[in-house]
Amino acid sequence: MLKGIAGAGALGLGASQLSVSAAAAGGTIEMLDGSDRLSLARTFSKTDAFQRLVRKARSLGYEVATSADRITAGVTNADGFNREVVSFGLDGVSGDSKGGIVFARDSDTDSLEIASLDIEHYRNDGLLSTGERYVLYKRGVETNGNEVTRETVDPNDAVVDEFVDRVEAAQRPSTDYDLPDLPDVFDVSECGGCYFAADKICKFLCGRLGAVACGLLGLSVVGGIGCWALTKAVCWVADYLSGCGDDVAATICKSTGLGVCPDSKPGDPITGEDIPYI
Repeated sequence: MLKGIAGAGALGLGASQLSVSAAAAGGTIEMLDGSDRLSLARTFSKTDAFQRLVRKARSLGYEVATSADRITAGVTNADGFNREVVSFGLDGVSGDSKGGIVFARDSDTDSLEIASLDIEHYRNDGLLSTGERYVLYKRGVETNGNEVTRETVDPNDAVVDEFVDRVEAAQRPSTDYDLPDLPDVFDVSECGGCYFAADKICKFLCGRLGAVACGLLGLSVVGGIGCWALTKAVCWVADYLSGCGDDVAATICKSTGLGVCPDSKPGDPITGEDIPYI
């Protein structure tokens, strides 16, 4: 099945890694390259979930791409939150869309946390219009027995408002939202977690499917739209500012965005612009 993976370790690709050290923030994220990326991809390709999503992709008219340049892989380790994430690209997706199958597993227990086929559709101005998800596993739970569950991600105003409400509610001692307990480094309702997530998304996750950020950062805790909205918002700001840095995080996390950080935090936010997705 994996024509682009089988035996690739002998091609001299090496084991270089793009390491993101976040020890001071309580965690590390590594985007894998070379033989490490391909080895992790091979592991996921042997699962029943992979075969089922390949079949689903073909039924929709797509083919799963398994060449090295179409695979993304990363590893997260932070205070008991340890994830391995792989995505495979899709061939046959229209030019204004992006697609892939995405897996995330707990590296301590080897249990699948995410297994889905994701297709993101974009408007002419480059903003995300809708997303289609065909889901087998979400938050470690098989969604519907042996069936793939179809979901849609629609970043309309009402859904995004709910996302922001969840973030704001998480800051209050009493909240109606049941948010999973994650390490502080990934809690985007806290200032430090918001800056951490914005920094890592900007540097390493722009241009990738939103579900990859969901897997690596656990951002699904802020609602179904959460990881999509935050990832796309960060990348829009990065494009507007032509780079990453404190100004990106400030725009996302201060009053111009989620409002979880005081003005005294580093960076000057964009003003006078409506930040899409948040």
